Amino acid sequence: MNRMYKILFLGFLFGGILFAGCSGKKKTKTSAISDNTVIAKVDNRDITVHDFKLSYELFPYMLRPRGGEKAKIGQLNHMIQRILFAQEAEKRGYGHDPQIEKYIDFYRKQVAIKQLYNRVVKKKVTVSEAEVRDAYLKSLTQYHVRHIFARTYDQAVQILNALENGADWDAIARRQFRDSTLAQNGGDLGWVSWGDMDENLEKAMYKLKPNEISPPVRSKWGYHILQVLDVKREAIPTEYDFQNQRKDLENKIRHRKERRVATQFVKKIMEPQHVILKGKAFHYLNQEFKSLFSNNPKLPPYMPNIFDTEIQQAHAGLKAHLGDTLLTFKGGAWTIGEFLQKLKDIPVANRPVYRNRKKLYNDIGILLRNETLAKIALKKRLDREPEARKEFAEKRDDVLYSKMLLVLLDTVKVTDADVRNYYDRHPEEFTEPEKANIREILLRTRPEAEKILTRIRNGEDMAELARKYSIRVWAAKKGGEFGYFSKNGHGELGAIAVSLPVGTLYGPLKVAGGPPHGGYSVFKVIGKRPPHKIPFSKVKDDLKQRLLQKRRSAVLKKFTNQLEKKYYVNAKYDLLKKVKTIDDKNNAPLL
Repeated sequence: MNRMYKILFLGFLFGGILFAGCSGKKKTKTSAISDNTVIAKVDNRDITVHDFKLSYELFPYMLRPRGGEKAKIGQLNHMIQRILFAQEAEKRGYGHDPQIEKYIDFYRKQVAIKQLYNRVVKKKVTVSEAEVRDAYLKSLTQYHVRHIFARTYDQAVQILNALENGADWDAIARRQFRDSTLAQNGGDLGWVSWGDMDENLEKAMYKLKPNEISPPVRSKWGYHILQVLDVKREAIPTEYDFQNQRKDLENKIRHRKERRVATQFVKKIMEPQHVILKGKAFHYLNQEFKSLFSNNPKLPPYMPNIFDTEIQQAHAGLKAHLGDTLLTFKGGAWTIGEFLQKLKDIPVANRPVYRNRKKLYNDIGILLRNETLAKIALKKRLDREPEARKEFAEKRDDVLYSKMLLVLLDTVKVTDADVRNYYDRHPEEFTEPEKANIREILLRTRPEAEKILTRIRNGEDMAELARKYSIRVWAAKKGGEFGYFSKNGHGELGAIAVSLPVGTLYGPLKVAGGPPHGGYSVFKVIGKRPPHKIPFSKVKDDLKQRLLQKRRSAVLKKFTNQLEKKYYVNAKYDLLKKVKTIDDKNNAPLL
């Protein structure tokens, strides 16, 4: 199997695992209501307890309060708003917008692929009692393992030969690993047990005795040389411990089996396609993407960075190569221009994230694989399965809700004149209060504080005394200096300090709390800053965003109220109080 085929398989496997984790309902211990209880009705749509829990745990509304009854109400109100906006968008015909139709079609394919996974992979996998118990027994033995990574088999053999001839393990690890931690610690993976590593590496590990070195072992990343440094066995197995771990072990076994079945299925589908990525066209594409994203700030790996603007820029930059063939397969081909259009047809949140050449290579293969699987799934009409219909309806709502939201937000504007006017009318918001800076020595007892006060008055260096005697460690390191603070900072001490003129020596002042149980403070005011207005230039940008957000919130609230009158809405907040979520004490998460 060549590298492109392996890429074609990966996403289907990972997608399947994600789908597997989110399917099915979990029974909860609620006496008054069940998962099927309807807690809100929006026109002809029901929101059940199960729907609410999924939304609360997996898609928390960012602006809802944190925890408690208000958080539940905020989440339910957002769910209601989402349906209202989607229905209004549908009524206005936004669902027939060409770009929106493409986004909706993307989700139709996704739910169909999920059903295909359930049918050809998930339903064919079973896990026996014996398998789970065997995994439990294996998990009780831990192995201290280190490894050296090689990209190719030949390179791995060379490393093995060098080690057998006395080469230094740590020196080779420093040369082989890009990861700084692994390079410095000799590829040490720490203590691992069953289920913690790639299955091939795990099998090789079990065959090794302490200090024995393995032959090259293949994984999805490349090749590895393993060494077991030590082995330790846990306490005697018990039925109680087994039952506590049973679900987790069963899931790991199931996922491994599903991976193998999925690999065989996708291999059977994709190998006859004879996929070939054209190196020259790929080079042009990667160079353009690299130039577009090299100056972007580093984002978390899950954050999208290929927006319509970037696609348009890539289109312009690759104008001379848009017709170049990027990929060929049985019965078809993609040009660079067609690939860019396919990216644009994917909702932004679902687009691949550009990081480097290797990832772009992978993403092209995954995109082709998904299209192939979608064709099979849609031909089998799997998008019309009841579960798929329900999920698709929710995804369609998401697209229409987002469209309605954008239409509304685009109407909200804040001009520079608006910002200046607000700044001039609310001077109190942009005035820095009077501040003071002090040098302090905090002692445990009053007699100690009075003795230090006398020494300061006799001319001893207060900064040196603070470093030597103050129990407020963070200030003592700076010679007792606090830095500037307002009267609301540091309690009574702060209020007194700000009221005193520079040069005043004050104390002892009893201070409650502090490190570790309060004490007596002696301090000197070493600086004052009068109240002053913050320059407009420093607050302009932040203030503009604040005003924009405030106006947007008002527009959304007003529009939501209008829709609540236009469509039937019945939220049962009394029932919502009885719904147990992950935030409630002793209540397990739904998933």
